[in-house]
Amino acid sequence: FGRWAEPSLCSYPIAKLRPGGARVEVDGAPCLEYSISLGQRSVAFWLDAKEFFVRKVQKRLKGGLTEQVEIRYSPHSELGQAPHSWTINRFSNKGKLTETTTVEVEPFTINADIPAAEFDIVFPPRAYYGDA
Repeated sequence: FGRWAEPSLCSYPIAKLRPGGARVEVDGAPCLEYSISLGQRSVAFWLDAKEFFVRKVQKRLKGGLTEQVEIRYSPHSELGQAPHSWTINRFSNKGKLTETTTVEVEPFTINADIPAAEFDIVFPPRAYYGDA
């Protein structure tokens, strides 16, 4: 669950999620709903019923859908499954779709050896910088 389990990194910590009882398929995978209410706002997370990673998130304000994120996964040699893309849909307060953003994950490796020189910063001549 990563950042979801760390309260300082997420305003929706996993310990506060409650099962919603609904079951749906997301990207062909059976999912279970877990949600949290925060006053007039609520957030529902659809977790993969086998792997328990997040496949969909729905945010609501006063019951109306404001944002929906669908996360797609593919096999990864080191992780088993890893996100390969997600789509964010945002809605007006009248429920109209106003914006769609799709993001693709670039190929990556885990714990790859990175030469120390990759971390050397070379500033251009006459550049101003500070060291805090």
